[in-house]
Amino acid sequence: MLNIFFTLFLIFLLFEPFNTAWGGWWIFGKRTKEPEIVNLYFGNIDLREIEDYLTLTTDDLKKGELIIKGKVRVIDAKLGKVKISFDGGRTWHDAKIKEDSFFYSFRPQMGYQYEFMIYAIDTKGQKSDPEDWRITFEVRPPITQADVLKAFNNLLQYYMQENLTGFMRYVSENFKGDISALEDALEKDFRFFDNIRIFISPIQFQKSGNEYNLCFTFQRQLVSAKTGRLYKDSSVSCAGFELVNNQLKLVELMAPLIFGVSEPEDVATGVKEDAVGSEVITVDEEGNISLTEQKETLLEKSETVSFYEEVCLNLTPTTEGYDFDSESVVSGGGAGCDIMYESGISTLLFFGSHPHGIQSISATDLDQIYSCPTSGYGGEIWSSKTGDIYCVWTDGGTYAKMKVTSITPTQFCFEYETSTTNSF
Repeated sequence: MLNIFFTLFLIFLLFEPFNTAWGGWWIFGKRTKEPEIVNLYFGNIDLREIEDYLTLTTDDLKKGELIIKGKVRVIDAKLGKVKISFDGGRTWHDAKIKEDSFFYSFRPQMGYQYEFMIYAIDTKGQKSDPEDWRITFEVRPPITQADVLKAFNNLLQYYMQENLTGFMRYVSENFKGDISALEDALEKDFRFFDNIRIFISPIQFQKSGNEYNLCFTFQRQLVSAKTGRLYKDSSVSCAGFELVNNQLKLVELMAPLIFGVSEPEDVATGVKEDAVGSEVITVDEEGNISLTEQKETLLEKSETVSFYEEVCLNLTPTTEGYDFDSESVVSGGGAGCDIMYESGISTLLFFGSHPHGIQSISATDLDQIYSCPTSGYGGEIWSSKTGDIYCVWTDGGTYAKMKVTSITPTQFCFEYETSTTNSF
């Protein structure tokens, strides 16, 4: 019996190095990753922000076609194929690929629900999981003034009922003012005002990018909770909406405000020109209400002269990037920076990890941007051009608002301001 145990012990010692080596090979094998689809867009819609269901409008199509594009991260190999399905994986179609990017155009039918799936295969035969990007989508007719007016009236009803929770359900996470200031201002409004009544009449409706802007005249009356006195005013203003999971949500407010009257400088993104000179209701921190002439600018923030840093990044002979955390130029770009412009494809790239990234902001001047969104960021901006404005949220936690001032064959120039919070 002793001899048997001794023999088994010798066998263990003999094969133990091989077991260790095998274990090391297994760990190495586990580290070899399959390709990963890191960016995926339907038109200008970033699918990383979509959960299970997406409603598109014909405005999201290009001449009736849905443009699907994105990028794949491949390790120790090259991208071989990208396969796309619109029927839950029963049939598959080949996307066009170029290096680590892919592209596919598709003409969807109105009102039909598609079960979208996608996967990538590298040149070693490794495959991403088709379930990672499974989503149901459909295309609906374009958003009309009646659709936006219905969403706006829902906001009006919740506001007049002093229902904060109901109101905020119709506010987008991408709200361009300070969304926290809006919520605080609404609470103050409900504390300072009683018997709020607002009547609006639409005067202009237009689509701008992914937003739907409604301008209107309004008549308003309310009672001061402090004095019991009745106040009335009338003027003109505008509000912007975006479609989020088949629901129109508030994304922008102009002054004079009819919501969040207590914090105009933090809530509004500008002043409606036609309203300048009209007498509108204002309220101070003590709840004192008055009628005040609407100025051409907002309060303190708009009257402050801002200074922005300007940077020009060389595109040749070596491409340069920029790091907003240290506010410094990075030679060679890549992972050592936050952004880099790729002149060959006219694309502004972000180097970092989700949910951080870069996104377009609908504005004409950096002075109009009082805060950056806290979500909705992606990995790149396609077809970047002079005059475009973006928000950047770095992996280091820095927020930056930036405006492209010049693009030449040799340089990419922009001005910017940074903040440790999403407010400026």
